[in-house]
Amino acid sequence: MLSILTHLAFAATILQAADYHAEPESDLQAMAWKLQPGDRLVLAAGVYLKPLFLGKSGDADRPIVLTALPGAAVIFDGSALLPGGYEQSMVSVGGNYVTVANLEIRRSPGWGINAWGKHHVTIRHNTVVDSCLGGIQASFSDLSTVHHVLIEGNNLSGNARSNAALTATGGWPASLGVGGTDSVIKGNKVEEGYGEGITAGGSRLVIEGNTVRDHFSACIYLDNATGFRVERNFCLQSRRAPFYSAGASPGYLTAGRSISTGIQIATEKSFHGVQNPSAGNRILNNLVVGAKAAFYYGSYQQGGGLKDTMIAFNTFVDAEVELIHIDDSPIHADNKFVSNMLLQSNGRPLARLPKDLRQFRFECNLIIGDQALPGIRNISADPKLAGGLPNEVRSYAPSASSVAAAKACPVDGITDDFHMQRRPPQPTIGAFEFLRD
Repeated sequence: MLSILTHLAFAATILQAADYHAEPESDLQAMAWKLQPGDRLVLAAGVYLKPLFLGKSGDADRPIVLTALPGAAVIFDGSALLPGGYEQSMVSVGGNYVTVANLEIRRSPGWGINAWGKHHVTIRHNTVVDSCLGGIQASFSDLSTVHHVLIEGNNLSGNARSNAALTATGGWPASLGVGGTDSVIKGNKVEEGYGEGITAGGSRLVIEGNTVRDHFSACIYLDNATGFRVERNFCLQSRRAPFYSAGASPGYLTAGRSISTGIQIATEKSFHGVQNPSAGNRILNNLVVGAKAAFYYGSYQQGGGLKDTMIAFNTFVDAEVELIHIDDSPIHADNKFVSNMLLQSNGRPLARLPKDLRQFRFECNLIIGDQALPGIRNISADPKLAGGLPNEVRSYAPSASSVAAAKACPVDGITDDFHMQRRPPQPTIGAFEFLRD
C-alpha cells in the first residue's frame, strides 16, 4: 500500500507541471517565483523592458523552461536601463536544471543571458545583440561549481560594448563565456564583438561547430583550460573595422592594434580567482582564416608553457602577423602538430616558434610559407583548394586531385572531418576530406 501511495504522490507531482503564459504587460518576475520543476514560462510576442531573474530550480527529469510562444518574436530590450554589472543582465539564471530558449535580447546593461554558479543549464536558440558586457555567460568564482551547461544554436553580435572604445588593454568580456566543467558550446554564430568571441576555462569542455567572426580579441580563447576539445569551428577575422585594427606595423594589442587571433591558449593569473594551468587540449578539424595568428600560445601572466596539446587536421590560412605564434617557455612539453594544412601565401612569416623545439613534433603537415618546419613527412605543394569567396567554408576544401589527399598521418580518436564526413584509413591533410572533381 505504501508503494502505491508513493507512486500516486509522484504522479500527482508530475501532473502539477504547468505552462504559465505571459505578455509584456504581465508581472514576469512574480510569475517566475511561482515556477516549479517541469513548469514552463511561455512568452507572447512583444517587447519586455525589465530584467528577469529565474531563481527556481527544476530537476533532472523536469527542467524549468523559459521560452517564446512558437513563432512569436519575444524581445527583451534593455535600451532604457543604465549600464550595470551581473545583476543587470536581462535574463539571469539563478536555479539549476533550467532552459532558456527562443528569445531575443537587445542592449542588455549587463550580460544578455547570465547563469552564475549554476549547473544543468541549457541556453539554446536565442539571439543576443549589443550587450554592455557579453552576450551569454555561465561562470562562477571557481571552475567546478558550473557544470553540465549546454550553450547551443545561439546568434550573438555586437556584444562586449563596454570595450567599444577599444582602449582597454585587458579585462574586457567575451561575447560568449564559460568557466566550469563538462559543458558544451555548440553550433553558435558569434560575430562582431569588442572582446573575445568565445572564452572558456575549466576542464573537459567541448567547443564545436561554432562560427566565430570579427572580434577585437581571439575568436576562441582557452584560459586556465584543461582537457578541452575544440573541433570543427570556423574562425574568420575579415579585417573589418572597428573590430580589427592593424596599426602602423604588424603586431598585437599595443600601438592601436587589435589582437584578432584565431585560436589562442594561455594561463593568466587566474580565471575568476582559480588557477588551472592550461594543458591536455585538443585542437582538431578547425578552419581559421585571416586572423593575426591562426594559432597563438601566449606565455604572459602565469605562463607555464604549452603542454600536451594536440593540434591536428586543421586548416590555417593567411595570417596577418604570423600563421603560428608560440612564445618561448622553458617548460613546454609534449606538443604535436599533425596533418594540418598551413597556408601562408601572403608574404607574412609562417611561424614564430620557440628556440628549443624538442617538445614539439611536426608531422604530415602541408606547408606553404617562407620557412620549413622541423619534423617528418611534411610536404610543400599547391593544395588545389576549391576556391571561392573568403567567407565561405567550401572555398578551403581541397579537390580530389589535391596532393593533400591520402597524405595525412591518422590520429587516434579523429574519425570525421570538419563536415562530420567519415575519414578513410588514409585521410586527407587539413580540416576537410576532398571535394570530388
